[in-house]
Amino acid sequence: MTPRKRVNDTGLPTRVYPYGKGFRMRVYIDGKPKWQRLKAKTVGEAWVESQSILNPGPGTVAAGIDRYMEKKVPEMLRDGDLSPATWRTEKPRCEKLKRVFGKMRPDDITPQHLYKYADDAKDGWRKLKRFSAMWRYFLRWGLATKDPFHRFDWPKQRARTRYVTDDELAKAQAVALSSAQAKRSALMVWAALTMIILTGRRVTDVRRLKLTQIEKGVGIRFVESKTRKVTTVKWSPALEAAIDEIKARLHTHTKIRPMFLICNRDGVECSEGSLNQAFQHLRPEFTKAGIAPFQLRDIRAKFGTDHPHGRRALRHSSEATFEKHYNRKGEEVDPLR
Repeated sequence: MTPRKRVNDTGLPTRVYPYGKGFRMRVYIDGKPKWQRLKAKTVGEAWVESQSILNPGPGTVAAGIDRYMEKKVPEMLRDGDLSPATWRTEKPRCEKLKRVFGKMRPDDITPQHLYKYADDAKDGWRKLKRFSAMWRYFLRWGLATKDPFHRFDWPKQRARTRYVTDDELAKAQAVALSSAQAKRSALMVWAALTMIILTGRRVTDVRRLKLTQIEKGVGIRFVESKTRKVTTVKWSPALEAAIDEIKARLHTHTKIRPMFLICNRDGVECSEGSLNQAFQHLRPEFTKAGIAPFQLRDIRAKFGTDHPHGRRALRHSSEATFEKHYNRKGEEVDPLR
């Protein structure tokens, strides 16, 4: 489709339009069009600023971020060093970093710039984590000669300690089933709870579980979304009964034949947003049933805590990571006397 020819303001650059006493520019972030307010006050300044956005100068932070996104990210996605789900979250953060630091030279950025950004920007510390990962490549590519993140004072993140008991999970499943009579989306929560309890896989992997991954009598073949590791959860009578019950409850009266074990009423994959929303709607009912607040990911930690081979069962190579994030009971020791 040919873009519509500009009739008014023909002296302005492409995508730039008057806005109040200044200008704004149509930009694309993650494939979606958005308006960006320009600092320019004159038409000449608007030309210069728009060109710097469209074509960042060599040696600037914007050029380094573009190179990282165009060259390095596809390589990491291909090798499994970066998951597609993580990149969907990180890509908009990279775009925002480019808008803030893009015109600067890497060597001009000081720790004070970074601390101010971390304190003032929404989710600033999380964005700087990705920026720090990029900086290693800036140094390797010769874009920077010093590292402002050296000895950077990162805030300490507290690991979650919530341990969900068997009794709480049984109550949560019962509440989800009873709520499904009024709201069908509660069935997806019940199914997700059931499968995470039995398999210990991540919420995303359970939500995207296809019927073709289930081999009766053998097990369920998972490809971990985060690490791309292949894990087969062995078949068991409890797993077979759970899968049959989920099919009986979720796969009836759908518009198409489902490809996924956990699906919506249309028969298609249960989205992350719809599952989270359905879980949030059940929180008041969980509270009434005497269940303290928990998250779906806490069930995976319970699986690792209770399993006799927890770290291996969760496919974690790092004992330290497992102890920090997944072992919710800690270590039991005998008294001295």
